[in-house]
Amino acid sequence: MKASTKSLSLFLLISSFFPSLSISTPQSALSENHPSVSWSGEWVGGGERKLFGLSVEGCPISTACRVSLFELSGFSPSCLREGLGEIAADGKQMKIEIKSNRMNSIEECHLLLERNDTGGLKLLRSTDPSAICTLRSCEPISQGEERVYKKVSEKVFLRQNLSWGKCFEMTSAAARVWCSDAELQDIVAQADKVPYAETEWNWGIETEIFRRCEAAAEIKQCLVQEFRAKLQKLQSESDERAASYLTPGDKAEAKQILSRISGVYKKRFMNNTVSDEPYQSEDILEVVPVADDAAYIKTSLDFFNGHVCNAFGIFEYKSGGGFVLRDTEKGNKCLLTLKLEKDRVVFEDPTGVCKNRMCGARGSFNDVGFPVQKRRTIRYMKIIENSEDYKSSLAEYRQVK
Repeated sequence: MKASTKSLSLFLLISSFFPSLSISTPQSALSENHPSVSWSGEWVGGGERKLFGLSVEGCPISTACRVSLFELSGFSPSCLREGLGEIAADGKQMKIEIKSNRMNSIEECHLLLERNDTGGLKLLRSTDPSAICTLRSCEPISQGEERVYKKVSEKVFLRQNLSWGKCFEMTSAAARVWCSDAELQDIVAQADKVPYAETEWNWGIETEIFRRCEAAAEIKQCLVQEFRAKLQKLQSESDERAASYLTPGDKAEAKQILSRISGVYKKRFMNNTVSDEPYQSEDILEVVPVADDAAYIKTSLDFFNGHVCNAFGIFEYKSGGGFVLRDTEKGNKCLLTLKLEKDRVVFEDPTGVCKNRMCGARGSFNDVGFPVQKRRTIRYMKIIENSEDYKSSLAEYRQVK
């Protein structure tokens, strides 16, 4: 590498956090006819058992490119390693340098990319015997191995959550636009910030929208309109939940319900493990009124193979007819709710966030309930009142009030 190696390495560190940045060097901009133009884009190599990805960007404006090497596993890349590539004068080869910090020392891996006659790329290790390519536990290419890549996209995919890895599986023109357009990816990022709406990891990977926009005259315009409409629907759902789960309810109604449900509930049952080993489990719910429209609620719920859900705090009565947890974690979307439905008290987790925060993999609050007839008087109130969970919850509640 030339004298600019240090500045380029610093850029690489910064750009790992801001992937959309382009590499800019003091060198003059290259013309569109320069051989380096054909390097940029997304490339795939390997076979049925294992696929490898290669991203090259920055080449149209400099002979120094940013290169990413990774394995494609599931929807996200693994074994990701990033470095700088420098194109040879004849435009047929690119030398790649990847640096990795290991045990307080810098390891360098030198690779070589060559363009072949079929329009693909061939990756191989440097012949330098001193080259180190272990890169912690991840070796991008073995000594003597040659890996051939073919281009799947002229534009580099944007690394928005899991979409980057998923983009290699989607081959439609609409999906390719979505994968490489910053405005569309920003809509996906906005969806994650909507406070009281549930979004799955694949919220932005909408096959039906891709299908409709594939036939549109302007694919991007169609995608923007479709995803903005989907985002607006998500925001409306959030607003409706906020009105139901955050607006104060009737205090007299709340007091009447608390008189029916306060106490302790216990349910014992036989459980099992994945090894078919039976064991005794017990679900417990405690409801302790602290005001006419609020109660300290604590629950421990058992599920298959030892997974549990644990929750405690002050639950306040809201207009939707349930007692909703006062979620004190900044930015959290948990709306854990306890409702009286006919002859049962049941939990609701409308956004699914409470499960993710308070439950094991097999646990869930939704539809878990206890018959009101099983309610018993709490005969150990002093233990509850002296517990840290109760005291901290009540102190926070009174401070805000």
